[in-house]
Amino acid sequence: MPRFVTLTPRQKVSCLIAAAMPKEVGTPAMAEVDRELMPIIAELTTLGPGNDQHPSARELFNWLVDPKRTAEEFIYAIGPVTQHVCCVMVDHFYHCVSYDTETRTNSVYLCKVSAEALAARCPFLEGPWETVAWHVVALNSSYPSEEYGFASNFFSAWIISVIGDPNLCPNSYLRFHLITLVRRLVDNQHNQSQAIMSVMYVCSNLDIGHLWGDMNLHGIAHMFEYFGDHLFNFDKQLADRLNNELNLRSSAILQDVAYNHSMNSAIYTELRELRALVALLKITRAYILQKYKYFLENGLCEVRHRFVCESLSHTVYVLFSSFRMSFQKPQLVDLAASCIMDFVEFVLLVSTAMVAHHGTLLYTEALVNTDLLLEKLLGFDYSCSMVITPVLTKLIHRYYHGRLSNLIEKLHPSIIVDFPSLYEFFYEVPNYVGVVHDFDETFG
Repeated sequence: MPRFVTLTPRQKVSCLIAAAMPKEVGTPAMAEVDRELMPIIAELTTLGPGNDQHPSARELFNWLVDPKRTAEEFIYAIGPVTQHVCCVMVDHFYHCVSYDTETRTNSVYLCKVSAEALAARCPFLEGPWETVAWHVVALNSSYPSEEYGFASNFFSAWIISVIGDPNLCPNSYLRFHLITLVRRLVDNQHNQSQAIMSVMYVCSNLDIGHLWGDMNLHGIAHMFEYFGDHLFNFDKQLADRLNNELNLRSSAILQDVAYNHSMNSAIYTELRELRALVALLKITRAYILQKYKYFLENGLCEVRHRFVCESLSHTVYVLFSSFRMSFQKPQLVDLAASCIMDFVEFVLLVSTAMVAHHGTLLYTEALVNTDLLLEKLLGFDYSCSMVITPVLTKLIHRYYHGRLSNLIEKLHPSIIVDFPSLYEFFYEVPNYVGVVHDFDETFG
């Protein structure tokens, strides 16, 4: 006589998923992984916010941190198995599934659990675990922390240490892209000074080849915005340190020359944060010139360039807003002035081409960001005298009789009429460049 077995809801889902499992996913080598993880991940897909301590989340975490698990199994668990389970769950249990609406393949809790497990499993990221880290970064690229919460303090301390220490992660490209996990998973009210230092460290070795995926220039701008007021305090302290370093170096050089001492190389070593800002300015300039060349080759007036132009203007505005005091120091003022010149020229020439071709201004947001940037670099004091920062002074002195004059001739008159700082920059600032007020007193 046949026996009938009553299945639990988890077993029913597991049977359904197994029945729908394509042969290429359920390979013999990973059959045990499929059997263990499918019901756990299926249950994870049904969890909404506030379920961090749910048994299925804990089960998956314990499975991933088991020392017997290989990097290949870790990747398989958060990749092919999860994608298949989520697709089946969406197809058959759409009404109770919580998933990533963009990819239709991610359990939201899997994102955080995988990151926590990686931190618990790997004090160092090297060898096959670098590949695991890349998968975890991709998985968390759109993690909604505002709904599902941040990761643990343990994870926060781990990710900040790994980003800032090449001994913990030798791959500089990976360390740079791990910043995504800081922005998505770390509460910005904790460990901010250490997080900023780690980000600046990894940026000190940055080149334009690092910029792709979620961590492009726009992603860096979001990172700086994420730090908020903490970055303002960091910038103020860095500007003071740059002043002190310059004075110390000048007096050390005089001492070496006057007394013929052997040179102390430590005195002439640049601050890591200074190297980071130099790298960021150089990459921003290279990116601006790269995009301008591309626009020229494909038509300056193409409407499809609008997003690139507006996101770039936002990035430059955030960069200079974040470090506006440090950029005024002698170590950075030349490079900062060149970057602003390239940026202003790019935005205004593209805007002029758009007006000439379409008869209307389509890049308003880019011009707004440019106007806001220039507003931070000039202003008026209590006596209504114009105040001009060192960066803007350097820019005017260097480019007024060349690129700026040529740009004024090419400008469409309607472009800057509604943007007061742009108008002042072109038609009033040159008359004031001989009267430069002290930046630290006015803007500090």
